[in-house]
Amino acid sequence: MTAKRPSLAGVRYRQRKRNIVVDFDPDKFKESLITIIEENLDADSFFNQVDEKKLDLKRYGDHFFDVLFSGGTGACVGKHDGTAHPIATSFFGIEKENPEDKRARQEKICDLLREFLHRKPFLETRLDQVITMLVNSYLLLEKDFQKATTSLVAQLMAKKIYKAEQITTLLKNDSNVNSGQVLNIFTIITKKMVSEGGIKMKAVVKMFTDAGLLGKLIQFFPPSKRSSEFIEEHFKSNGLLKLYQQSKEKQDKQKITNLQETISRMIKQNFTVDDIVAEIETAQEGEGEAGIGMKDYADDELKQKKSPLSSSSSQSSSYSGVSSEQGTKNSFDLFTVVSTVWDGMMDAVDWSNRGQQMTDQAVAQVEQWGPLLVAFADGKGKEQIQLLNKLQQWCYDDINYQKTFLPLVYALYRTEVLEEDVIVEWYNHQAVSKGKEMFKKQVEPLIRWLELAPEENDEEEDQRRLDLEHQRQLDDDDDDEEDDEYDDEDEEEDIGNKEKE
Repeated sequence: MTAKRPSLAGVRYRQRKRNIVVDFDPDKFKESLITIIEENLDADSFFNQVDEKKLDLKRYGDHFFDVLFSGGTGACVGKHDGTAHPIATSFFGIEKENPEDKRARQEKICDLLREFLHRKPFLETRLDQVITMLVNSYLLLEKDFQKATTSLVAQLMAKKIYKAEQITTLLKNDSNVNSGQVLNIFTIITKKMVSEGGIKMKAVVKMFTDAGLLGKLIQFFPPSKRSSEFIEEHFKSNGLLKLYQQSKEKQDKQKITNLQETISRMIKQNFTVDDIVAEIETAQEGEGEAGIGMKDYADDELKQKKSPLSSSSSQSSSYSGVSSEQGTKNSFDLFTVVSTVWDGMMDAVDWSNRGQQMTDQAVAQVEQWGPLLVAFADGKGKEQIQLLNKLQQWCYDDINYQKTFLPLVYALYRTEVLEEDVIVEWYNHQAVSKGKEMFKKQVEPLIRWLELAPEENDEEEDQRRLDLEHQRQLDDDDDDEEDDEYDDEDEEEDIGNKEKE
């Protein structure tokens, strides 16, 4: 007998709901939003109205900004035909309006937008897209819309609603860059950040610095107008000279850093002094591309050069130095070059962690690569004084080098980088404040020898006497430290005896 088959009678099945397709109707969305905006509500009331009407901001985000900014004319979504006019309560507003009322309305819309983005952060990406659309279609807009667009971008950037680095999207259109239109838009926006955005030029410079724009300013200029003279004149004539100065300072620092790395790399690979001097001159003459550093260029150059020479005798150079006339043409003054050469020389050393060995390494580096310094400081008392002050600062900044000052000064003297009169002048009048007395005390034996010794001396004997004198100073310092330790021990012993009594 077969079992009774189960019955499904009385069981109710749930039917899965199908995805309901809602027609894309931006016009209806804009009409609903316009009625809310025209009521000129405060922020909380505005948000409540948007929620009550269940406006789909994720789907119509572009049209939300189009109503808020251009009053529903389609300018923010690329559909403006020139016939539609913005509503009076939008950012663009009406043509003839009291400037104070216009400014107050725009301030209110910016504040409303800031709060709205805080509550609906998913709209930030849409905002970036809308601003990019507006800026890239700038030439297609009417004159009044162009003014309103630059005012909108300037105020949003000033209030940090729109990120400053996003302005680089202008650079994607090569034809507008070449025609100078990108430079014009960027200049107008920057000026309006001060005049309409309510911030000072100092804040604009800081904002551009944080956004990494200072090093990219040259890219906003047409390729044919990227000389430093034209760039400076453009910013000066538009009241933005401080922005240019900060940009140039940052670029110069980057160039110096790249040059220092190049010098260090070439020294490690034992290039000749002539090769390194030629590289430095090339770096100085690269002033035309004010925003482009040397790092990539230097790497390519090093790859193309001949194999380095290993003989230490090959480091001697017949280079006669840089004339003062040439120094004024270049982008860096001679002291900056000398200071950079010094830092590059010392960066190339694989330093030991023991004091005396570090001193020997520093002296050996000066003796081998002193001709590099001679090339830029030979016969120039001012640069030599500045080099001594650079050395003083370098030794002071690191306690490991504080006792190497005298050996390095004497090494610079022996390699004819420093002249006798310059060393005496530095000792008497030109030493800087940091570690002044400590370093002057170190140099006293050399100063006495320079002032009293005859012109012709036995070099080995002179070195031996200076080494003995320097060692005596070091021994005296050690004795003083030991005496201080003994004094401390005696004081502690006296205190202990008194406590026992």
